[in-house]
Amino acid sequence: MNRTGSWVWDVQQAQPAYWSAQMNKIHGRDISQAPPGAGEYSGLFPAEDWPLWVSGVQQAVENKAAFSCECRIWQENGRTQLVRHLGWAVLGSADEVTEIIGTTLELGDPTREPMDRPQPGDSPVSELVDLIPALAWSCQPDGSADFFNRGWLEYTGLSQEEAWGWGWTKAFHPDDLDKALSCWKTLEGTGQPGQLEARLRRFDGQYRWFLVQAKPQLDEAGRVVKWYGTNTDIENRKHAEAALGESERNFRQIVDSIPALVCTMTARGEVECVNQQVLEYFGKTLEELRNWAYTGAVHEQDLPGVIARWQHSVETGEPYDVTHRIRRFDGVFQWFHVRGLPLRHPDGDIARWYILLTDIEDRKRAEDAVRASEAHLRLTIDTIPALVWRADPAGEPDYLNARVVTYTGRNLGEFTRFRWEDLIHPDDLELTNKAWRASIRSGAPYSVKQRLRSADGSYRWFQVNGAPLRNENGEILSWFGLDIDIDDNWKMAEELRQTQAKLSRATQIATVAELSASIAHEINQPLAAAVANGHACQAWLSAEPPNLERARLTAGRMIRDVNSAAGVVQRIRALFKRSAQDLVPSNINEVISAVLQLTADELRESGISTRASLADDLPGVAVDRVQMQQTLLNLIRNAIEAMEGSGDRPKVLSITSRLDDSGLLIQISDTGCGLTDTSTVFEPFVSTKERGMGMGLSICRSIVESHGGRLWAASNEGVGTTFSFTLPLHRDEPS
Repeated sequence: MNRTGSWVWDVQQAQPAYWSAQMNKIHGRDISQAPPGAGEYSGLFPAEDWPLWVSGVQQAVENKAAFSCECRIWQENGRTQLVRHLGWAVLGSADEVTEIIGTTLELGDPTREPMDRPQPGDSPVSELVDLIPALAWSCQPDGSADFFNRGWLEYTGLSQEEAWGWGWTKAFHPDDLDKALSCWKTLEGTGQPGQLEARLRRFDGQYRWFLVQAKPQLDEAGRVVKWYGTNTDIENRKHAEAALGESERNFRQIVDSIPALVCTMTARGEVECVNQQVLEYFGKTLEELRNWAYTGAVHEQDLPGVIARWQHSVETGEPYDVTHRIRRFDGVFQWFHVRGLPLRHPDGDIARWYILLTDIEDRKRAEDAVRASEAHLRLTIDTIPALVWRADPAGEPDYLNARVVTYTGRNLGEFTRFRWEDLIHPDDLELTNKAWRASIRSGAPYSVKQRLRSADGSYRWFQVNGAPLRNENGEILSWFGLDIDIDDNWKMAEELRQTQAKLSRATQIATVAELSASIAHEINQPLAAAVANGHACQAWLSAEPPNLERARLTAGRMIRDVNSAAGVVQRIRALFKRSAQDLVPSNINEVISAVLQLTADELRESGISTRASLADDLPGVAVDRVQMQQTLLNLIRNAIEAMEGSGDRPKVLSITSRLDDSGLLIQISDTGCGLTDTSTVFEPFVSTKERGMGMGLSICRSIVESHGGRLWAASNEGVGTTFSFTLPLHRDEPS
C-alpha cells in the first residue's frame, strides 16, 4: 500500500518545521526521530533529484502559489522511492511566503537496484541554500567555517577565502564577539543546538542585529561531524522590541503615576500585575498579594460581600463595581471604590481583568460629615417652633418639616395630591391666593396673616413669610417659607386693643376734666363778647335816631361769638362720644391749627412761644379728626408740663409737618427737662409726672398705630424732647 505523509516547510530556516511519523516511514527513518535539519535534509534525495525539490520550493516562494514535483528519495538498503510532493504556500503578515504546507505520496514500489547513498555533506546544496532568505553557513566541529551561502557573503562583503576558518569573526561587532565565542565554546562542549543574538557588520560598515542559530550534524556514534547555521536579520524586531520596551516603560511610568491603585487579574481572578502604588499601600510583594482574599487586605465585615460580588463578575463577565475598606501597610483601613472591566478575546472569552482602586476615604468622611450635617439640619428645622416648607418655582411644595406634617396631619405626598388651599380659612383664602400669585409672578417676598386648619379641624392664626432662592442669574430655584403661630399673640393683641380702647375712653374723660377750665375759658370768652356786643347793639338801637348800620355790625359779631362757643361745645361732645374710627380725608395742617387754637391761652399763660412750620400743599390723609386732635392735644400738654420747671431758659414749642418716605411726618418739640429713657415712655402706666396716670402716651401710640403710622420720641441735642409720628398717605383696610 502506498503511503502518504504530511509536512510543513519553514522557508526562512530552509528545513521542515513539522514532519509526520508517516514521513519518517516513507524515508526509512525511525518514526520517533525529529524532523531532519537543513544540512541533513538534502541527503534524503539522490543528487540528480535534489534540484527538482529545490525548483518546486523556489516556484512556490516566487509565485506565492502551490507546487507539485515528482522525484526520488532514498530509502533503507540504498533503494530509491518515487514520490510526488504537493505543497501550498502560506503567506505571513508582510505578504511573503513563510511556510509551505504539503504532503508526500509514494508512487509505485521502491527500485530494485541498490545505489550508493551519499553521506551527509557530500551532496552540493549551495543552489538551495542560496535561495534561503537568511545568511547560511557551515563549519567543522572545531568551529572553523567551511561554507557561506551567497546571502552571507553579499551581506558582509567578505569573500569565501576571507571568511573561511575563523575569518568569520571579522563580521561580528567587537562588543558581541566575546559573547559569540563563549557561546560557541558552550556548543562545542555540549554538542547541542544553540543560538544567540549579535550584531553583524554589513558591507557598508553598518551593523544590524541577527539571530545566529547553530545545529550539529551527528554521526551514528553521536559525535558532531558538522555544524550548520543561519543568521536571521532581526534588526527590525530589535527596534520593535526596543520601542515596545520603551512603550512598556512609559506605560509603567504612566500607570505608576496614576493617583490610584491599579492591577490586572487573570480570567479566574488571580492577581497578575500591580502598579507601584499597590505595593507601597499594602507593603507586600506581588506574590503575597496573589491570594488577596486570605491576606486580611479586605475588612472582615466587607469581605463576604466583596468575594460574592467578585465571583459573580468572574462567572458572568459583568463589570465589577464595589465600595469597601482595604487595610494599609500600617493596619489602618481606608475606603476604596473598586471598579473592574474585562478584556476579552475575539471569541468573547475573558482574557484578563483590569482593576482600578480609587481611595475615597476623604470623600467618605466628607459624605459622613454631610449626612451628619443634613441630619443635624433636619433636626434643627424640625425643632424650630414654626412650620417650615419649601416650594418649587411654580409654587408647588416639595419639602415639609415635621411640624407641618404634625399640625396639618398630611405628609408631602398628600400635599401634592390634594389642594393645599383646603387648609386655609375660607375668609382668608382670597387674600392669601392673591398675595401668593403676585409673589410667584413678581418674585417678591411673600408675607400674609392667615388662619390654617389643624389636623383636628380647628383654625389658628399664622404669620406666613416666604422668600425666593435665586441662582447667579437671578432665576428662582426654590421658595422657602416660615409659618409662625401667632394665634395666642393675636388674641392677646385683640384683648389689649379692647383694653386700650377702654383706657382711651377713660383718658378722654380725664383729659376733659383737666381741660374743663380751659374749655370754660374758651366758652366764657365768646359768651362774654356776645353779651357785650348785645349791650352795644341795644345802645345803638336806642339812640335817636337809631344807628342801624352800627347795630347790624354789632349783631354780626354777636352771631360769630355764639357760633364760636357752639364749636367748643361740639368738640367737647365729640371727645366724650364713644364710637368707632370715623376716617375722613383731612388736611393735617388744619387739625394742627385747631388744636393750637384750643391751647393758645394755656400756652400764653405758661409763657411758651409757639413756632409752627407747616409745609404747604400737603396731600390729604384719612384720619379720625377727634382722635388725631386728642393725640396732638396730649403731646402739646406734655410739652407744656415738661417746660414748667425750665427756669429762665426760653420756653419754645415747635410743631412741624412735612412729607418723608413714610408719608406725612409731624414733629412736636419742646425745650423742657427732657427724658432719661425714650424707650419706655410709651408703656402703659409709665409716667414722669407725679400725678400722671401713665396712659396718655400709650393711648397716643395706639391711636397713631391704628391709623397705620408710627410714634416715637428722641432727646434733642441741647435740651428738651421731640415727639414724632407718621401717617401713611394710602391706607389698607383698618386692622
